[in-house]
Amino acid sequence: MSITSEEYVHWCNAVSNCNKAVVEIMEHRKSNYEWMEKHLREFFEQLGEVVNIHFESDAHEITIRMCGEIKLDSELLNSLPFTFTIHENLQDLIFVLKPDISSVRKLSEEYKD
Repeated sequence: MSITSEEYVHWCNAVSNCNKAVVEIMEHRKSNYEWMEKHLREFFEQLGEVVNIHFESDAHEITIRMCGEIKLDSELLNSLPFTFTIHENLQDLIFVLKPDISSVRKLSEEYKD
């Protein structure tokens, strides 16, 4: 193996720059998810008690778990801009939202060699 000092420094700089970019992107992602979680919580609390809100890592799916007495308001639910399904799990009601986003899975299929 033959690598020059200049090539090594160039590689180290390139990897360092990529690592910094990943941290910045993750900070943006966290901020975006927190923003959406706040709005979803406000929306679903109009229907009842929200136990938790969970985002898949690439946000291709968002799960809202509710419990207790839940008022299913069709007019309010029709205003939700997501495609969604509703599941019942024990005594919880689970909304599974499907945002219209490009997921990591979709993108990785597009960029396969």
